[in-house]
Amino acid sequence: MNLVCISTDNFVDSHLIRFIRHVKQQCPDCKLYLYYLGNGMDKKFPGLRDNFEQVITRPLTGRPQFNRIRMSATSDFNLDNATYCDIDADFIGNIDDIPSLCGDNTLGFVESPAIHQDWSRICKDKGWDESWEANNGLLYMTEDWGERYDAAVEAVEAYGSSPRVTGTMSFNWMLRENEGWAKLPYEYGTIWWDSEMFLGAKIIQYCNDHGQAKRVTMEEEWRASRVPIADVATVKDTP
Repeated sequence: MNLVCISTDNFVDSHLIRFIRHVKQQCPDCKLYLYYLGNGMDKKFPGLRDNFEQVITRPLTGRPQFNRIRMSATSDFNLDNATYCDIDADFIGNIDDIPSLCGDNTLGFVESPAIHQDWSRICKDKGWDESWEANNGLLYMTEDWGERYDAAVEAVEAYGSSPRVTGTMSFNWMLRENEGWAKLPYEYGTIWWDSEMFLGAKIIQYCNDHGQAKRVTMEEEWRASRVPIADVATVKDTP
């Protein structure tokens, strides 16, 4: 499996390192690819590049960039297929079966457990089924969906939505205007606050500020728990 991710400078230590560790534990045969949005990666984070088959470096331009570049991962990295995942996610199971779950479809995604008000409004106006909304935090692609996404962005911007969710709205608009996609089971993109669904989950996504903060705390606690053997002996010998 080819797994593509995106990171900025401030997400390397807080999220990317944990992401790499979990992926290697659960999907040891996975090949990692990185969009690095920033500059000076090798100087700031020596050895980070060694975890990836290829790194594409681009200047950081803002929120819309994150939603757009993932849609062209197959072309950018010259891959027959690419699985994209946000790095504020924990792999707790193997996902090697995603290609077979998607079948002949060229795009796979996980449905979101919540529906934005903007999306409900769009669906009502367009006559689309408003009972579901897609999450673009986990994707499987066998071709470049970039141009179709660009067209959807233009449509959503003309229609009007909150700037914070324009990317999500555009992704969903793109799906409704095109064919060739498949919904993946929810366990491949379980949201962190949906604890009832954790049993059997393969990926937990810690989206939004609260989820990301929780994941950072979990990582800090994990690192703190790795007490050197010498220190453990010292603690045990202390009355």
